[in-house]
Amino acid sequence: MNIQKDISLKPYNTFQVEVNAKYFVEITSDEDIQELFQDPLFQTKRLILGGGANILLTKDFEGIVIKVALKGIQQIARENGKVILKVGAGENRQDFVQYCCENQYAGIENLA
Repeated sequence: MNIQKDISLKPYNTFQVEVNAKYFVEITSDEDIQELFQDPLFQTKRLILGGGANILLTKDFEGIVIKVALKGIQQIARENGKVILKVGAGENRQDFVQYCCENQYAGIENLA
């Protein structure tokens, strides 16, 4: 885990608004999460950021921005025609829908 200081959030929001985060960290593993929980910066003001499509940033953020980038799609169970998947919070929604369609997992295609 690498906490950075004074980072532009322009690449992390679809509106491409030029604002900065006082602190920024990208979470890519369960270990990163555990390490972040132990860091004193986690006790400051925080913003959890996914793909940046459902947020409009209007000013600099004076806390820590936590970019969730956990990847992976794993089949947990399959029974009675149902499939249970474990999906990382950093997976792109459209890519996930496509994955499900390609594997003939019905029911999520309406999110396309």
